[in-house]
Amino acid sequence: MFPSATKPNTQSTTKLETKQSASTEADVGTSFECYSRGTPRSFQTCSEVVVAWAVGGVAFNMPEHVGFAFGEADSPKYLRLEMHYNNPTMKSDIVDSSGIRLILTPDTRQFDAAGMTLGVNVDPNHFIPPYQKAFLSTGYCSPECTEKGLPETGIKIFGLLQHAHLLGAGIKTRHIRNGTELSPIAEDDHYDFNYQDVRVLKEEREVKRGDSFIVECTYDSSRRNKPTIGGLSTQEEMCVSFLYYYPRIPMSFCLGLPVYDQISKDPSKAVTQFNGWNWRDNNVQHMFQDLVNNSTYRIICNGPQSLKFHRHFSVVPKPDVPFQKPQRQCA
Repeated sequence: MFPSATKPNTQSTTKLETKQSASTEADVGTSFECYSRGTPRSFQTCSEVVVAWAVGGVAFNMPEHVGFAFGEADSPKYLRLEMHYNNPTMKSDIVDSSGIRLILTPDTRQFDAAGMTLGVNVDPNHFIPPYQKAFLSTGYCSPECTEKGLPETGIKIFGLLQHAHLLGAGIKTRHIRNGTELSPIAEDDHYDFNYQDVRVLKEEREVKRGDSFIVECTYDSSRRNKPTIGGLSTQEEMCVSFLYYYPRIPMSFCLGLPVYDQISKDPSKAVTQFNGWNWRDNNVQHMFQDLVNNSTYRIICNGPQSLKFHRHFSVVPKPDVPFQKPQRQCA
């Protein structure tokens, strides 16, 4: 299956996702508002992103030895198309032509591919203060999750899409094994919201049980005078890395979020306090960055059963052996 996106109306559309669904024939052709009380129960378990597209993306061809299985006994039989619209001026005369084209072939490939989402859990307790030139948010996937969710043989990552919204200035997906940090799976020091595309890795990355991931997003909020929270709206923020890998397993997400336990046992109460802080004060800015870096994180993941969630708390440990970029050799 080769996904490609049709040309969108860029004034209104920011992101499209296609997710596997546990729906039935009766759900085919229905539409509803995502993540609302009106979401049918059969759609509430859709978590594995099969295809993700965002502004600037082009057609993505899968490597020749992998493909998304569809219609088999252990693969999805239905897909849910999720479209995120951005229409801040509330124009009523916009006609959207966005879509995703999936090419289905009876010629099966050697490995079944799948998607996994790493990073910061999308939540209003994800707090980004204003007046910051380079504020760092971190999402953590712990060894406990990969130990439970990955097979003994591990998985291989062949591509990924790193995603943030308008404040995003840089994104890095880090990979740690037994305390030693490996080279980043992807690193973008000049993230551009208007140019988001799936990257095919030059070399597939092997992931083993007990490995961990850190997704770091650097935000530039220097032009905002109010805090920004996590959410699906373009004016809110995200920090995720959509991985494409094989062989397919039930584990489809591994996300973390700081709970600000230095301030309150209730993260939402801590965020309420943050709204009253003087964010123009450099000391406050540095104190908050240190608070986030040393907070306990609430981590959620699934697998080996796709509907069985694992939740636990952990700090984000620093690697015993940090990755060192090799020095460039000048001729």
